[in-house]
Amino acid sequence: MSYSHVCPVLVLCLDAFSPPSVTLLSESDGEKQVLVCSIENFAPKKVSISWKKNNNNVDNVKSFEPMKDGDVYSAASIFKVNKTEWDSKAVYTCDVTHAGQNYIKKYLFSSLTVTLNPPNPKAMFVNKRAELKCVVTGPDSSIVSKTKIQWYIDEQPVTNNISESNDAQTKTSTLIQHFDDWKKVKTVKCSATREGMAPITKSKEMPTIEVLTPSTITGDSVTLVCLVTSTELQDYYIVWSEASGHDIGTYHDGLNLPPQKINSVYLVSSFYTISKDKWSKNKFSCNVWPAGSDEKMKPHDVSSFSDSNVTIALSCIDNLSEGDDFNGLWSTTSSFVFLFIFSLTYNMIFILVQVNMKRFSLHLLHYE
Repeated sequence: MSYSHVCPVLVLCLDAFSPPSVTLLSESDGEKQVLVCSIENFAPKKVSISWKKNNNNVDNVKSFEPMKDGDVYSAASIFKVNKTEWDSKAVYTCDVTHAGQNYIKKYLFSSLTVTLNPPNPKAMFVNKRAELKCVVTGPDSSIVSKTKIQWYIDEQPVTNNISESNDAQTKTSTLIQHFDDWKKVKTVKCSATREGMAPITKSKEMPTIEVLTPSTITGDSVTLVCLVTSTELQDYYIVWSEASGHDIGTYHDGLNLPPQKINSVYLVSSFYTISKDKWSKNKFSCNVWPAGSDEKMKPHDVSSFSDSNVTIALSCIDNLSEGDDFNGLWSTTSSFVFLFIFSLTYNMIFILVQVNMKRFSLHLLHYE
C-alpha cells in the first residue's frame, strides 16, 4: 500500500505600498476661505481623512473617494470656513491615516498678503528690461521675514536675477528679465511658500482700444479720450502722436489714469488736450504698448475731418493737466467709463456723458 501526502500551498498576495504625499493649501472663494488637503501617490487604496480646528474635530468637510492613477491613488478633502469665522489665531489641521501611519499637515493662519506687481510698461520700454516685484506684507514682521518667495516662469522655477529686501512688515522679491526673454514668457507666478498659497498668475490678452472725440467744441481747446479695455488687469504704456501731412510727428504723454474695474472689465483711460486749431488741421493717434511687448498695437486715429469718429459730450474738461484734482477727475471718469462699457455691451456707437466739473470740485486752469 502506498501513501501520498499533499502539502497545501499558501499564497500570500500583498498590495504594493506607497506612502502618501500630503499638502495643505488655502484659497479665497468669495465669502469663504477654502482649505484643500491633497493626498497623492499612495497605495493601497484605503485612507482616512479628518480635520481639526485648534485640536477640535470638525465635520463640515467634503472628502472625495480615492482615484487610481496607475499603481497609486490620489484623494482630496475640502474644508470651507466662513470669512467671519476665519480666526487669525486658529490652527487648522488635516490628519491623514494610511497603512497605520499618521500624516499631519497644519495651517497656521497669518494675515499675510501676497501681491504680484507686473513690469511698468513705460520703464520697460525705456530700459529694455522687465522688473517684477512679489510683495509679502503682514502685521507680524517675524513671520513675514521667514516667508520664502519662489518665482516660476512658464511653470519652471527661477533662481537667477532675483533680489530680496525686508522693510519692517514687508518682504519684497524682485525678478529682472531681459526684454527679449520677457517677450517669450507666457505665464509668471510668485508664491509665498510659508503660507502654501496658490500662485498668482500673470497672463497676456489683446485689449480693445477706442478713441473718443467731443461732439461739440467750446473754447479754444479739445480733449480726446483713449479707452483701453480688457477682461484681465494689465498695465499699458499709452502715448499720443500728431500727424500733419506726411509728417507722423513725435510721441506725447497724455494724462493717464490707473486701471479701474467695472463689472468684469478693466479699463485704462488717457486724456490728451490740444488746441482747437490743431484739431482742425491734424490727425491724432492713440498708441498702446501692452506690458511685456515692444510692439505697439495698431494705432487708432481720429481727426476733425473723419466720418468714423466716436463722439461724446464732455463739458468743462478742456485744459486738463497733471496739476488738476486727480481724484475728482477719476470720479468724473468713472461715470463716463461705465456708460461706455454699457454701450459696448449693446453694440451702441453713440456715448453721451455729461460731466459737471463743479460738482466734482475740479480746479480748471482756464475759465471761459
